Amino acid sequence: MVIGKEHIQFQGAINEDIGANLTKLVLSAFSIYLHQASDAKRCTSVALELIDNAQRYARDGKIMFEITNSDGAVNIRLENLAGENAAMKLKESAEFVHQLSTDEAKSLYKQQLLNNTFGERGGAGLGFLFIKRKGVNTFEVEIKPAGAGQYICRCSVELNFYTSEQP
Repeated sequence: MVIGKEHIQFQGAINEDIGANLTKLVLSAFSIYLHQASDAKRCTSVALELIDNAQRYARDGKIMFEITNSDGAVNIRLENLAGENAAMKLKESAEFVHQLSTDEAKSLYKQQLLNNTFGERGGAGLGFLFIKRKGVNTFEVEIKPAGAGQYICRCSVELNFYTSEQP
């Protein structure tokens, strides 16, 4: 793990204990980076959604998670190795959610909450809808073949917060 004033990076296997500690670290970092508690909560919820998704689909149980705070923006990047089906599902879900407006994502999120169904890996299909409805500036998903039916999945999110009056 790398921790700096404007940068945090975790790379390795993740389980419930590490996830709980990473959650505390992420919340602490955002509380320092951002002036408003609501902004820190917003960033933390987006980061945890990405971590949860990667943990659920990571083929080898390992992730690379990075937060960078610079130029008035918080950037969150997460990578994991996934099988072909999981990687293609990730890409399709991201493309679908990307074309939605924020209001459409909010509406679909509420519908999915009421649906009460879960996928084979325990998710309810809410992750990307949740991120979209949080109003991120950019949300990109990149899938690259890694050989032997495996893919490197990279999700990047940028959230802007600072006004000209803030540092």
